Amino acid sequence: MLKKDLPDTLETTRTMNDLMVGESFDWKTTKDVYVTLKLSNTGTVYLNSIKGETFQKAFVRGNSEYLSKITIPAYMHKIEIIHSGTKTEVPIIDNKVQLSI
Repeated sequence: MLKKDLPDTLETTRTMNDLMVGESFDWKTTKDVYVTLKLSNTGTVYLNSIKGETFQKAFVRGNSEYLSKITIPAYMHKIEIIHSGTKTEVPIIDNKVQLSI
């Protein structure tokens, strides 16, 4: 929004009751993401943010399916999965992450 688009007078919000927010506004700051991994090698897996913050660390057996739920900041659209020294960026689609390696 440009400054010229603002009204000449602005109302001051003094309390939360004065705050006007659309009905469709999502107040959540986090979201649950369901992770499905199918790994060929046994080893430690790191579920990280793209900046390297670890959400979860787990030991996963090879040739099996690993299922988990992690809670992450709502603004994130992908995570980084590290397994056997390989970093893979995986998109979050419909609050799900899936990777087979």
